[in-house]
Amino acid sequence: MSLRHDLLMLGLTEAVNILYRDQADYEMRKEDLHNPLYHISPATNRNSILKLGLKPRIGKSLLRGHKYVPAIYAINCMSGEDPFDFFGSEDLRDSHDLWTIDIKGLDVTWWHDGNYPPDEQEYVLTTQPIPASHLRLVKKARMHKEV
Repeated sequence: MSLRHDLLMLGLTEAVNILYRDQADYEMRKEDLHNPLYHISPATNRNSILKLGLKPRIGKSLLRGHKYVPAIYAINCMSGEDPFDFFGSEDLRDSHDLWTIDIKGLDVTWWHDGNYPPDEQEYVLTTQPIPASHLRLVKKARMHKEV
């Protein structure tokens, strides 16, 4: 199967045509993924993520000019690298939480994010939900006030 297939099954033909017009999608091999993966999300989503995990959807775009489909976007970076650096905005630290996704034992397929060249394997996505049991909040947004 392919990401195109997954999206077409969800009835997202237009999203497939936009996102993959110029990029070939490919499934990430497990040996190319670092554990954990990283996900950033607005701090306002924190309680929902703690209860329900992550669900594939299109949130507010962090990067202008990119095309997004309903998915969970993650950073596949090596230990010691700062996942926020991949988004090029210091401001995100103020409003977004950093989560780890423990992929050990997680039965989801990860795909290369077609917004990036195939050799940039740091950007991955899945169209499948991730349960809260595989998530850990590792950095809270600096400016978010608890409700």
